[in-house]
Order: sequence, then C-alpha cells, then structure tokens
Amino acid sequence: MATQNESIADSEGVSADPLHLALSVCNGIDISKCTGPEECDIYVCKIDACLDTLEKVSPQSVELSNAIHMLDRSLNRILHRKISILTTLLSNQIIANAHTNSYVNNIFSDGGSDSESSSTSNAFHKKSKKNRRSTQKEENASKKIKQSFEYQINTSNRFANLENEQDHYENQSNLDDEMKDLDNQQGLFSHTSKTPSEINLRSFQNSQPGPSTANNSNNANKSRYVPPIYIDNPKNVPQLLDLLSEITKEKITGRMMNNDKLKIFPPTPEAHKAIQNKITQDGMKSHTYELNDEKQIKVVIRGLSKDFDTSVIISHLQNEGFAPTLCHPIRNRQSNTNFNLFVVTLPKIPKSKEIYQIEFIGRMRVTIESLRKKQSPGQCYNFQEFFYHSRLCTRNPSWNAAGIKNKINQLKYFLLDWKPDILALQETHLNPGDRLKFPNYSSYRTDRLTHRGGGTAILIRNSIDHHPTPIASTTFENTTIELHLPDSTPITISSNYRPPHGSISTLELNNIFNSNSKCIAVGDFNAKHRAWSSGTWNSNGTIIHDYICNNNLILLAPCEPTHFPNHSNNPSTLDFGILKNFSSGDANSINALSSDHNPVSFEIDINVNLPAISKIIKKTNWSKFKQIMSTSLPGNPNIQNIKDIDEAITKLNSAILTAINLASRSKLINDEVNRAIRRYIDNPKPSSNIKLTSPQEILSLLKRINPRKATGPDGIPNKALKQIPTNVITFITKICNKCLLCNYFPTIWKTAHVLMFPKPRQNRKLPGNYRPISLLSNIGKILEKIILSRLKEECHDLSIIPNEQYGFRAGHGCIHQLLRVANTVTQGFNHKFYTGGVFLDVRKAFDRMWHNGLIYKLIKFKIPNYLIVILINYLRNRTFRVKLNPTLFDIGSIKAGTPQGSILSPLLYTIYTSDFPKTNQIMNCFFADDTAILAQGSTINYIIHTLQKGLNNIEKWCTLWRVAINTDKTHAVMFRKGTSRKELNTLSFFDEDLTWDKEVKYLGLILDDKLTFRSHLKYNTEKFRAKVHLLIPLIGRRSPLTLENKLLLFKQILRPILTYAAQIWGLAAFSNRKKAQILQNKILRIIVNAP
Repeated sequence: MATQNESIADSEGVSADPLHLALSVCNGIDISKCTGPEECDIYVCKIDACLDTLEKVSPQSVELSNAIHMLDRSLNRILHRKISILTTLLSNQIIANAHTNSYVNNIFSDGGSDSESSSTSNAFHKKSKKNRRSTQKEENASKKIKQSFEYQINTSNRFANLENEQDHYENQSNLDDEMKDLDNQQGLFSHTSKTPSEINLRSFQNSQPGPSTANNSNNANKSRYVPPIYIDNPKNVPQLLDLLSEITKEKITGRMMNNDKLKIFPPTPEAHKAIQNKITQDGMKSHTYELNDEKQIKVVIRGLSKDFDTSVIISHLQNEGFAPTLCHPIRNRQSNTNFNLFVVTLPKIPKSKEIYQIEFIGRMRVTIESLRKKQSPGQCYNFQEFFYHSRLCTRNPSWNAAGIKNKINQLKYFLLDWKPDILALQETHLNPGDRLKFPNYSSYRTDRLTHRGGGTAILIRNSIDHHPTPIASTTFENTTIELHLPDSTPITISSNYRPPHGSISTLELNNIFNSNSKCIAVGDFNAKHRAWSSGTWNSNGTIIHDYICNNNLILLAPCEPTHFPNHSNNPSTLDFGILKNFSSGDANSINALSSDHNPVSFEIDINVNLPAISKIIKKTNWSKFKQIMSTSLPGNPNIQNIKDIDEAITKLNSAILTAINLASRSKLINDEVNRAIRRYIDNPKPSSNIKLTSPQEILSLLKRINPRKATGPDGIPNKALKQIPTNVITFITKICNKCLLCNYFPTIWKTAHVLMFPKPRQNRKLPGNYRPISLLSNIGKILEKIILSRLKEECHDLSIIPNEQYGFRAGHGCIHQLLRVANTVTQGFNHKFYTGGVFLDVRKAFDRMWHNGLIYKLIKFKIPNYLIVILINYLRNRTFRVKLNPTLFDIGSIKAGTPQGSILSPLLYTIYTSDFPKTNQIMNCFFADDTAILAQGSTINYIIHTLQKGLNNIEKWCTLWRVAINTDKTHAVMFRKGTSRKELNTLSFFDEDLTWDKEVKYLGLILDDKLTFRSHLKYNTEKFRAKVHLLIPLIGRRSPLTLENKLLLFKQILRPILTYAAQIWGLAAFSNRKKAQILQNKILRIIVNAP
C-alpha cells in the first residue's frame, strides 16, 4: 500500500503542494456515477491512498490540515452513498423465513456479546419486515435502516471476518439461494483488529475490500422477492411439500405457524402460480399476497365535468388501443357529490403506461395522473384481515355480505337449507356488470356507484306477487319492493344499510314508512341502543329509537348479538327490523355462516295487524270492586311452604286485576271519534240555509284590510286589492259563493310560505332559535273572513264559547281577565280565605291541535253541515314551503294544528277547548291558550284537595283530546296573608310534583302570593330603563327632534311599559308606586330639557 501511495504522490506532485493534490482528487469524484458498491470502493481507495501520503508530509501546516479536512468530507459523502446503496439492496433481499434470524445474527456477529448482536439483528429484522409489508413507505424504511447502519458503524465492531463468515455459510447446505445472495452482499464488510472504542468511519473504510469483492451484489439485485403462501389447517405437511416440489420442479420449503397455518416459500413466481393453482384445484383454504406482474394500473383523469359519461371515456380509451377494466367518478363522502375526477383501472402491460400521453378525451383537454396509494394497509374484505387482498383469499369469508361475489356458493346452499321467502342483503359490493341470480328467486339490488363497498339487494321467491319501488335516500342505502298478497293490503319490504359514519335522516325513513300502511324495514343500521343492543349506544341508535317511539312502530330484534368484531370482544346487535302496523314477530340470530355478522331470521304473521293506539277512558266502580274482592279470596289462606307463597301471590294478583276489569267500563275515544267522522262523511246531509256573500260584504272586507301586510304565495299585495274595480269584486263574490255552495276551500289557497326570523339574543346557528311566520294568500283570507263571520254567529247562537274565555272576543282583553283574578284573590283576603291557583302552560297549543277531534266537536255542537265540510276541506291537505330570500325549499305537509296566520285559527282553538273541565269549586280563567284555575276556601287542605281533583280531571281531558301540558312551566301559588312555617303538600300532575311558588307571571303581570306587586314594579322599572337607554339618542337633551316627536315616542313606547295593568297594581303600596313615578318624572324632565 505504501508503494502505491508513493506512486500517486509522485504522479500528482503533492509533496510540493498538498492542497493541490487534495483538490485534484476531490474534483475527480462524481457521486452521481456511484450506482453500486464497487464504484464507491474505487473512490475510497483513491482517497485512502491520498490521505496516507499526506500524513507523511512534514512539517504540518494550515494548508495540509485543510487538505486532509477536505478529503475527510469527501470520504464521508462516499461512505454515506455506499451505505444508502447497501441498505437498499438489503431491504429488497431480506425474506422473513425460518433462517432469517440466524442469518442476521451471523452477519452482524463479532467479538462482542451475543445478546448485543441478537438484539441488533432482531431490530433489523423487524425493520425489514415492516418495509416488506408497506411498500409505499420504502423510502422512509430505507432511511431508518440507514440510520441503523450508521449507529452500528459508530458504536462497535459488529462485522465478522469475511473468510470465516464464508466458510461458515458454505457448510450450511440447507440454505436457499436468496440467503446466499444476501450473504455475499454482507461479505463486503471485513473485520478489523481494532477494539470497538477505536473503530470509526475511516478505520471501517480502510478495511473494505476492492471492487472485485463486491461483484456479487449484482446477483443479489437480480433476485426477485416472491411472497409466501399461507394454508389453513394442512394435513400431512411433509407429503404436501413433496407434492408441491414435484409439481413446481423446485425445492419447496415451509414451516408451521403457531395458529395452525403452514407458511410456504415459493422460490420463483412460476412456482408461486403453480402452487396457487394446486390449492384452488384441491379446495384448500389459503391466502397470499399479490405478485408485482399481477398488479393493476390505476390513474386519475382531471379536466372533465362531474356528469361526464364514463362510457365515453371507456370507448375513447379502447379506440386508442387501451383495455380499461373499470371507470368511475370519485365521490365526496361528506357532501355525497362527485368530484371532477375519474378513476380508470388498466391491466399492468407496457401499453397501459402510454395512457399518460393522452391530452384530449371527447374534445376536452385532460391531464392524467397516477392514483395516490392509500396510507392504510390493504384489507381482505372476506375475512376482515389486513395486508392482503380479498381476491387472493379462499378461506371461509365473513357474512356481513362484504363482497358477495366470493360467496355465491355459500348463499346458494343457504337458500337451499333455510328456504326463506325473502332474503335481504347488505354490503353486496357489486358492480352494475355483476350477476346475482339464483333459481326460483328474483333479485333486486341497489349498487353503490361512487366508491368501493356498500350496496343492498333483495331476493324474493318468484311465486310471490311483487314489484320494485325504488326510494331515493342519501343517508342510507336501500332496496325496496312492494308485495301484493291475496286478501291483503300492499306491504313494503326494504333492505337497508347505514354506513358507520354520519347520521341517519328520519325524513328519509318517512319515505319508506309512508309508502304503505304496512311496512317492514330490515338491515344493518349500524345503530346501537340499550333497547336492542348490550353496552353503550350511539347517536344513530338514539335517532332510530326515538323515531320508533314517536311513530307507533314495532322494533323486532334478536336477543342474541348479531355482530362479533374480529379485533374486539364486545359483540353488539346492529341487524334488526322495524315493523309498521304488524304485531310483533320473532327474530333469531342464526349461526349458520362463520362471520362477524350473523344472519337474522324474521318470522312475521302478515295476517295479524297491530291495532292503533287508542286513548282509553276507564271508569271503575270501586264499591263494586270492593264487593267482588270480598268474595274472591279467603281471609286465612292455607300457606305451608315456599311454593304455596308463590301460588298465593299469583292468586292475589289475578283476583285484584279481575275485580278491576269487572268493575270498570272502558271507552275508546279514538274509535268513537273516527267512527263518527266516517259516518258523517259517508252519509252527508244536504246543506240548507247557506248564507251566501254579496259584493257589499266583499267591499267592506277589502276596505278594512291593511295595505302594509306582506304578500302571500300568489304575490298579490293588499294594496292592489284595495284598488280593484267593481267587476273584479263581483268576480271574487262569485268565486266565494261557489265555494260555499260546493263546500270547497281551494287548494291553491291552502299553501303557505314560511319566513324564518331569528329570536333576539339567540344563537342563529340553531334552527330552534328562529320564529316561523306563515304568509297566506290575501285573496284566500277574504274567504276565510266570510267563513269566520258565519261561524261566529253559529257559536253565539249555540253558546259554544264559554264565558271564562276572554281571548279573541269583542269587548274582552287581558286586563279584564287579570281584574277577575285579582278581585277573586282580594275578596278572599277580605273574608280571611285562602286562594290557591295553578297556572298551566299548554305546549304548542295551536300547532298540535287534533284535526279529527275538532271535527268531532263541530259535529257534536251541531254546526251547520256546509261549514263543517268546508272546515274539513280547509284543514286537510295543507302544505307549506320555507322561503329564504328568493329561494323556496321542498313542499312539506301539515298533519295537525290550525294554520298559522289564518284568521280562523283563534276561533277554532276556542271551540276545541270549549269543553274544558268545569266544577263549582274551581274558577277557570282563559285567555286563548293561557289557562289558570283558582280554588278558594277557609283551609289550605280543602284548597289542595280541590285543586288536585281539578288537575286530575284536566289530565284526563288532555289525554283524551291530545293536548300537551308543559309541566316544567306550570306553577302553583297559594295566595294568603301572613306567614306560615308549615310546608304545603305538593300537587301531582302528569306523574310530576308541582311545588308551590311565591310568585307567577300571568298575562304579563307578576302576581306574588300577597298581591303587593313589588316584583312586578321592579321588573317594569328595569325594563323601562333598558328601553330608555335605547331611545336616549332620540329623546335626550341633545336630540334634534321636536318636543312633540319626543312626547310621541314617550307615549307610544315608554309609557305603556309602566302603565300596563295599572288598574290592578294601582292597589300597591305608595312606596312601591312612588318608584315608578320618580322614574317617569326623570325621563319627562330629560325630554322637556328641564333641570
């Protein structure tokens, strides 16, 4: 080596100028040409020779130090390059088999400890294994292995002597060719006699062999990785390996895994394919990984519109000589819309790579890119395992119908064994070109066209009369059919699948359950609730549970779990059925198929209907009950042991229930109401004494309309109606008279536009914080006023409206009702009586009024027939549309309640509540839906007993006529003078306790238990101050407005706040009234600019 160094020094002339020698050597290095370890070794030899020469130069100088430093940096660059090449070769060659650990230990063994060497080899083996599984992260894995090499080089000597290693490997005759190539590659590293503490990069490189020793790396690079094959539960493994060796003409090796699987190592791709064919031919259960030459090419096409026809893309590519196997748009799962992107799948052939050169498709300029690989590992959807594809798996699949293509035979035998009339499938994973056909069955399906997965289907016997009824939905997938059975109403059958992410829409469920009077919906809803599944519940479970309860539906779910996750020990029930108008059937989870989703069997008697929920009034004669019970049971029963105790309890329960039934009389109000209405409609009575309208009446109505009112759906303003001539008035008169004669209310006038106005100081992102305002046709309101005038006359003649109702009546107002309440309480104070009051809050009184109940009461009150029929027509089939700026949303139907914005609604509600329970001991107070009951007496117990009796009657009436009371906003107050330490007994109302409050707000007036009105005056003064703060720029001392305008603002806005109900709170103490007077004086001085 010294002779070689001297010759280099002489040729370069370095003795005279060492810096010149270093520059000449460094400039001659081109790292980009280093494609293999041998090129790197050539540069390393040159640099080592130059460094040995420079170390002999004396004396030391700054130029010499700079030259050595420059060569060291060049050497480090080349070493890093070589390490990168070696790690790339290693990561491509290392195979996980039975000999891997021993080989790695041998390669990285030295004079150090065995445990240290073993731990390093294990770590390296894990990195290589991870690199094989995630090929898309090859670059990152190479960097990690590179860092591992650098650590090994800088810490200790882990490289054994090449000659000793080669001798050891040659003695192992049972090693395969792949490990020999790996061994030759590792032979590039040689041993040095230095201790681990002395080792460094330079000493490591000094020990490297020349280019001739690295030629074997090319052989390692040429070898191809062939994936292993896993066989489940093999029989006679040695004989099987010999048979496979005979078929492939290769030495086939394998080893048993700890889960009863045989891992086979094919040496070549040809052997791999031959073994796969043999496994498929013999029907063995196996899975493997995909060969590189079998992978497909997937590209993305940009530049086309969302609705571009995929058949045009396929035909264009076929004309260009390509063979596309699939083409579909990419869909956004959140918005459920297509992107401007299309995915095309091509076979992996040289011609397919030319697709990137296409610039136009259908006269549209496009760009074609490779499809980005998923960051998650591949998954077999047959067995729900990762790191291999379902196409390469022949094991028993999971029965969540994930990919029905590979389960056709299983499904065929399942149909033969169980013989179901209808079979509902979810997650079929079918494409439009796939076939799903079975003998004696008709198939209907809905395939997911946007992305992989999903899809539903229904198989039904050909002997059953049926037809498909597609129903559009976005939050879940469904396939729906309709059955036509003899002597039975049509039945809707729906197979549904709800993906795990997102919320299900109840509006789309309505599309299914409103399609027929009888419906059955089954499937995988991915919904958990304790009503049908053990453990926790999710949001979809709560939505479906509430939907079932609110719509009188029947849940049909098996008692056993239906879903058994592969990676969790928490089974759940995700597959169940929902029935409409059926009695409960039977559902069982079938363990017929090895799967994570068990099939569920539903047995439903279609001839048994579910009776509608009826409001039952049961009246029990307790005297008769006592008489029956006195003779039904002995006073001293014979009880000797535990068995006798149980029998005695059973006999006691049976006797009590029997006596209640015998002593009670039940009445089904729903049946009576519906029967009466049906009788009335089926047997119409001829209308007589119809009061027609006249042009004078129409003209008087038009004069009283407000021209500033908003227009309705027809767009006709009131200002235009006030200007119409006489011929148009007579035209409208003729229309209204024909409506009265035909008992008809026009459909076009039954549509409302709903405007949404935000509530003040509320979060506008929540829809509940908006107040809806309905706009009706202004011409239609004329007919409503004509009907109202006639209905009022009938109500007055028949005395239908109770005297206690002060709302929407001429000559009655809030003050009158408040005076009535205050006078009653004051009279009680004067006579030393207690007065108890319960103030009820009716929940959405106008919006939830029962239409059939109102019609029933109109019939009972003997309202003229023509008005009843018109009102039936007026209430039914009403629609609305929400309007947001110029945008109109979908049409919705109104099933209950009086129309908002209609002048008829207040009177109809008054008629509906006219039969509110009355007693002589209780005073009813009504103002529209604001209701209060008062009881007065000399003792508190008498008042509580009387109020409780009245509340019981009110509870029965509300239940009977479907009136909802908000118990949280219902308050009870005991008006009395003086104080008492005795706690009052609570009242019970709808199974909730009503506590006694000190004050209550009724019709805008705060009534305290002693009628001091202190709280009301305090509340009014605060409200007055807040309003003054807003108006001070207009009425303040510096306001430019005139005194007359300021006083007008005061009278119209401020004074009504203070003076509201002054007739009642005027009885308050002078000290309380004085505060309001002072506040008014202050604002008046500010208005008139007085000191």
